Amino acid sequence: MVIKKGRCFSMSQDGIEISIKPGLDKESSSVTAVGSVRHIITKKEMKHFGVERDQLKQSAKKFFGQAPKDVFLYSPTPWGDLFSKFGGDETSTVLKVKDAKVIDITSEPVIISSQTFKNDSSSHATFDCAIKDSVSETVESSWSSSNKIEASQAINYTVGFPGGNAGGETKIAYSHSWGEESSQSKQIEVGRSSGVHVNLEPGQGVEAIINASRGNMKVEIVYEAKLSGSFWTNYNPTYKGHHFWRFNIDQVFNTNKIPNSIIVKEHILVGFYANSTIDLKDVKTKRSLNSVIADNSETLSFTT
Repeated sequence: MVIKKGRCFSMSQDGIEISIKPGLDKESSSVTAVGSVRHIITKKEMKHFGVERDQLKQSAKKFFGQAPKDVFLYSPTPWGDLFSKFGGDETSTVLKVKDAKVIDITSEPVIISSQTFKNDSSSHATFDCAIKDSVSETVESSWSSSNKIEASQAINYTVGFPGGNAGGETKIAYSHSWGEESSQSKQIEVGRSSGVHVNLEPGQGVEAIINASRGNMKVEIVYEAKLSGSFWTNYNPTYKGHHFWRFNIDQVFNTNKIPNSIIVKEHILVGFYANSTIDLKDVKTKRSLNSVIADNSETLSFTT
């Protein structure tokens, strides 16, 4: 085996970014997740990957003929630090996004609020029947097998909700730690503050109703953790003419025929509102008078 001098492994933490755009069906919804993080392997990860020191010694015996006295996956080591002195990358855990997909979309019509307007005067009158109310849009995360990996860097999320008073998009942007069960919410107003004018006869009443579609979007993010780098061994007495031998960590997995992979899944549930309207209905006859998009872009006038 040729040992080349080199620098110790430099940790890279590019970060993981997740962007979610819910809609009322899969065609209008999307999720993207990109990025990776890398850190020196931890003792807990050594256990879950099956590369604890005794296991490494037995693996080296299988593929190299004899078990070493000592094994080292990362700095510092005795003898002047083998990684600094002779080179090689420390064993690191590389965590990346493997897949991101929309699992399910459901929606149902809901009444958010209603208000009755009545002309109690003896003459014809014009009423502004605009109403509005607040609702909460939410994002919740749950995990499976996340405790097998110890990532220190937070994950960044952006959720762009459809709708809002102007028919545009509202956003929640937040970060949370790896494996953290989290819940985020944002209050938004639906309806109109003005501009829904209705002419009412004496004694006539109209009910203004805010209707909307309440949606739930289920998202699954699949992460994959793999080991990368090498480990140093110490043979005493020497073996094949040397005390120190360096091996690629992949040799352990290949020898033992076990996967160099741990899969972690994050499930995200997004609750949102879309397609809000103000519907006007005659109180006495129950006749529908009109339906308007619940935004403040223009003033609308109706006759009964």
